[in-house]
Amino acid sequence: MLSHVRQGMPLTCESTFNKWIVALNSSRSRGFLSPELEQSLRGCARRLMLAKNEMLFAHGSPANALYCVERGLVRLSVTGSSGREAVLNVLEPGHWFGEASLFTDTPHDYNARCGR
Repeated sequence: MLSHVRQGMPLTCESTFNKWIVALNSSRSRGFLSPELEQSLRGCARRLMLAKNEMLFAHGSPANALYCVERGLVRLSVTGSSGREAVLNVLEPGHWFGEASLFTDTPHDYNARCGR
């Protein structure tokens, strides 16, 4: 099964990016974005289709986008020194992720892989 993920391109949508920062700061406790902002962000995105277990990005890779799960699941994980994977979260459709590294200009601190 494929997961559909939208890769946001905020650098080409500067006003949307600014709204995203404000909305992220004000909506953390509510856990959702306004329909208008969600539509605006999706309008600046391109669709990626991932096969099961395909890597979207790896721990340590540069952060250059934010993402939204459209269909399927995305598994966020880290790999320990023993090589064992620890799953941090499994994201369902409608969940946005990747913004923390993007806003802090730091590499991703986890792996993101298609869950199914």
